[in-house]
Amino acid sequence: MSEELQPHSPLKAFEDIDNEVAAAKRAYPVDHFRLLVVLEKSLRMRRAALPDSHPEVMTAMRDLCLECNTAVQTWMRAPQAPVAPPDSLYRSFTDVLERAEDLSETLGTLRERSLTYNTVGLYCRACGKLRTALKYFEKALALDYPDQDARTRLNLSATQSRLGKHLEAMLYASEAAIKLYETITRDLHAKQAYENKDNGVKTGGRSIPSSIIELPVHGSSVAGNDDASGTAEGQAEGSSTSFEDGPPASSSSSDFRERVVLLCTAYQHMAVEYEYTGNASAATNCYEQGLRLIAEHLEEDSTDPHSLAAIMRKGMESVQRGLDARRAGTRGSINEDDKERSLRKVYAARSSSAVSRNI
Repeated sequence: MSEELQPHSPLKAFEDIDNEVAAAKRAYPVDHFRLLVVLEKSLRMRRAALPDSHPEVMTAMRDLCLECNTAVQTWMRAPQAPVAPPDSLYRSFTDVLERAEDLSETLGTLRERSLTYNTVGLYCRACGKLRTALKYFEKALALDYPDQDARTRLNLSATQSRLGKHLEAMLYASEAAIKLYETITRDLHAKQAYENKDNGVKTGGRSIPSSIIELPVHGSSVAGNDDASGTAEGQAEGSSTSFEDGPPASSSSSDFRERVVLLCTAYQHMAVEYEYTGNASAATNCYEQGLRLIAEHLEEDSTDPHSLAAIMRKGMESVQRGLDARRAGTRGSINEDDKERSLRKVYAARSSSAVSRNI
């Protein structure tokens, strides 16, 4: 037997614990309490044998931090809160979140810090602590980590909406849409240049589907501002949809699908906020754009009432009923031009504030 595989060697111990971690991850459904225990054991063993700066230790810390975030987000989406087993190191959501925060700060990496801030924000929002949630989302956004930027803005949008700040919510959703639009367009350009296909609208000698190019008429004038610069799964919450963060996609195709889902969610955020501000035509346009993207790029069960497409269709039908009522003689009191001007004023105020902070 080689030295590496001797029963009591560190490498053999690492191999055994790695197999235990892999088995816990393969379980269906995943027992997150069990997985956390095994990952803690893996980190403890590596720290006992190696310095904290060793890549093996850093990887074990990242894996545990990611699982802390994944576990909390999974538990928040569950119909019933899980009960920790008697031997668990964690007794509550806050225990797991505190561990994630400690690990992310020790690692000091943008990815883990941004992910953890978003997860803590989501938990605070679920507990009704909206202003605390807002602070965590703002901390995540301030890190300027591109892979989380759109998700963070959508979380900010949903939280501002619940606070009744619908113009601010609209701006965050618009900024997320622009970011996602730019990334998806770049992905499609690269993919179609590689495949040498011509299946959409000509743009600079390349082609992309028309629904990707189009942004809502009213929303694009605001979201397209140069200052709007800076990612999980989720369902509709309250009046807005928010996609909670989770582990990053493992392949380019799943990356693309995830971005399209997020862009559709951004359209739904914008539609909801346009409804709040009385701009029914712009809301309808947003719903139409989102549904077109879903039809072209996502495979959803059309019979599932909880699918994103079903939620968006329901929203669009509600807006259409309101428009029909207005055409029948019940006119609304909201002037769309006034609301558009108000939206621009809020954006200008935020832009000047950002400039003053950078001086």
